[in-house]
Amino acid sequence: MEAILYKGEIVRKFILLAICSWLFATGSIACAQNNLYEPGPTISQAEEFLSLLDDFHFDKIWQSTTPLFRALHDKTAWEHEQRTLRLAYGPNLERHFKRINFRTSFYHMPDDNYVIVQFNSTFAYKSRAFETIVLKKGQADDWQIVDIVLT
Repeated sequence: MEAILYKGEIVRKFILLAICSWLFATGSIACAQNNLYEPGPTISQAEEFLSLLDDFHFDKIWQSTTPLFRALHDKTAWEHEQRTLRLAYGPNLERHFKRINFRTSFYHMPDDNYVIVQFNSTFAYKSRAFETIVLKKGQADDWQIVDIVLT
């Protein structure tokens, strides 16, 4: 009987180790050295930026993007894409925080400290949407937008 309990304990520990490894590999658990920012204010800032998009304040958002973002995107085309998506999905009805990840790299960007904030959102014409906003601190210690994705 003790051998069966011992094997069960080994299996439980293996499963727990596998889950923790998967969470670490997918970035769902941030490394302590990468977590340079408090999650609460970061989430609030991300929500504020998304609210500005909801209200079509594209100039304010554009001014909050990184210089590299502005160099890689044409402002008129970016505004057109954002407006088209927001009009097609309709007004935002709900936005719920999903997760936050801290990374030292992000695709097409130089190594830095990035904060990826994700939300589950409901729009008038899109019942299940995901909003992701990637932020980093600028030189003036302000939040800058690295990327915004609405799917």
